Amino acid sequence: MRRFSIIAYPWDLADEGFESVLDRLGGEVGATGLTLWGAARPIQRVRVRAVEPRVVRCGGGALFLPSDRHYVDTPCKPVVCSLVHRMAPLSKMVEAARVRGLDVRVVLSAGLTGEMARRYPEVACENVFGARSQYGVCVRNPAVQSCLAGMVADLSADLEPDGVIVTDVTTGWHEVYSADVEGIDSLGASERALLSLCFCAACREAAQAEGVDVRAARESAKAVLQAALERSGGTTAGVLLESAPPVAGFVKWQAGRVGRLLDRLTDGCPGKLYLDGGNANPLLEGSVNIPESSGVIRIHEYRDNAGDMKVHGRGDELRIPAAVTAGGGGAHLVKALPEALESGFVGFDIDDYGLLSDAGLTSVKQAFRIGRRSGGDGG
Repeated sequence: MRRFSIIAYPWDLADEGFESVLDRLGGEVGATGLTLWGAARPIQRVRVRAVEPRVVRCGGGALFLPSDRHYVDTPCKPVVCSLVHRMAPLSKMVEAARVRGLDVRVVLSAGLTGEMARRYPEVACENVFGARSQYGVCVRNPAVQSCLAGMVADLSADLEPDGVIVTDVTTGWHEVYSADVEGIDSLGASERALLSLCFCAACREAAQAEGVDVRAARESAKAVLQAALERSGGTTAGVLLESAPPVAGFVKWQAGRVGRLLDRLTDGCPGKLYLDGGNANPLLEGSVNIPESSGVIRIHEYRDNAGDMKVHGRGDELRIPAAVTAGGGGAHLVKALPEALESGFVGFDIDDYGLLSDAGLTSVKQAFRIGRRSGGDGG
């Protein structure tokens, strides 16, 4: 069965009246599912529709009140988002969505959840030059993994969602993608990914214990970055890793640790577990092996030609940015969704409600209608 869903931050539903929004999504728009953020990245945005407040700004964090019993094995506790106080509880939104026939999933940012890096600097990511991140925590750190497992268990017990989505699992020193960092204009995408790669103490010690030559990897990474900083241009991820074998060995180890995290979260998730490729590090993305037997379902990021995208396993889904629905892009969405269905994708998440104009919602409605006619709706 196909799934046609809208991703939403809870405050976007709350500020418009969540019951009326759900009426519109499940009725007029024709969605079959709702994906709610349960633990969000820091955010600063101007809303597309005329909803007050027009500017939303917060440090991200848990969009629920954590239950202490799920976090006894970790010194890291979820940092609650500053906007929680102005919203109805997630449980009420989930209940209202189900009354309207929508299935519900929750999504968690694994590496960029709110203020955790500032609250717990000892678990923050650290780049090869020793700079700690203000935004990203290391998902290979055992304390972070225990906290993430606690959040999955916490939300599963409280909301009983149809699935849990984890994203940002390969992020590192995320500042490399910020306009505030100067001096890196000469770096290509692969070199930025290398600068983002986490070399925190927990990563270094664990990798060294498993036979990775971490010192050689650091020296090799520094040499590659120094050469790139002194000249413009870049290379592909494959060429970079081939030219720096110690870095390739460290990347392979990090990718394996992501697989272990997913195994742990799967064990504690009574419903389906999904992996969203959001903010994926290009050096790690191709190395994360998720066997179909694991039960983890991939959610891919939309590319310009959905028909060229490859499905990796049964149940793969596609996340489509709201920008695709804007202006002439609406017609593009209506054309792209059937192409994605033919490629084997079975679920679609529009990302996200707060960035959709009324015209964009009309485009989504048309695309969902065509998708349902192409092979049935789903839940």
